[in-house]
Amino acid sequence: MAGLIVAPIAVEVVVRVVDPVGRTQVIAAGPQLEILGEGDARYWRSPTGVQRENRACVAEDRVVVLGSSILYGSGVEQAWSEQLDLPGTCVHNLASPGYGVEAKQARLDVELETPPRLVVWEVWANDANRFTWVGDRGYSLNPGMPRDRAGVPDAFGVPWRLNGLLFRHLRAYELLTLARATQLPATPDRRGPLDDVLAQVTQADSDLLIVVPPVLDRPFAESVAAPPDFGQEALAWAADNGVRAVQLAEVLVDQDVEAIRLDVCCHYNEAGHAVLAERLAPFLVDLR
Repeated sequence: MAGLIVAPIAVEVVVRVVDPVGRTQVIAAGPQLEILGEGDARYWRSPTGVQRENRACVAEDRVVVLGSSILYGSGVEQAWSEQLDLPGTCVHNLASPGYGVEAKQARLDVELETPPRLVVWEVWANDANRFTWVGDRGYSLNPGMPRDRAGVPDAFGVPWRLNGLLFRHLRAYELLTLARATQLPATPDRRGPLDDVLAQVTQADSDLLIVVPPVLDRPFAESVAAPPDFGQEALAWAADNGVRAVQLAEVLVDQDVEAIRLDVCCHYNEAGHAVLAERLAPFLVDLR
């Protein structure tokens, strides 16, 4: 009997000491991360993110960028948006690591109170996920993850009150639940959110630009020939709706992917961000 009590406690202690990194992205407030909004309409930003928002710029011509860590510029001192040479235009980079559909939508709602000329909307693989908030912690989960009646991720079918208690207070239970979440197939609705964004942007009399980044584990020419599924869907949606779209692999096709990548996932190094600034600038100018 004592072993049944001691073993779970020991596991919990080990988990808290080791603090393993799970495969599910977790967002929690802290000294380096401010969480804004409420309910499911939450978004977050870091001190570097505040800098990249470029709020000191007050030109009438405004562009806002909404995306994930790719357009935010994780891992570099100066992101592409900070290297642009666009006199008379303010580019506010509101992208952030971990942003999916809901966070981008929440930030868009705020930004459209004073509509920009152009909204740049990055489409990436994590748009397949949906954030679930349990207290002040957000979990990026695929749509197949079951939730209990209180909205807490539920991998084991235990009574919902007990599930919520265990999930909130035991990191080992949280990790086991999230490990189950990573094994479930995702069946996202990607076109629905894009339809909503287009309707909002159009109503605000702003323009929309879709940006589809490639994975960086292969030459850009291969990504152009065979975009990932989410990229194909976004590009097809843009064509169907008459929305401008940039396939980053296409504008970078003359580049050596190994020379400008930070990792094989999707992030660019300092040289890569310099090239992004050069190649994206023509899409951000006012053509009206």
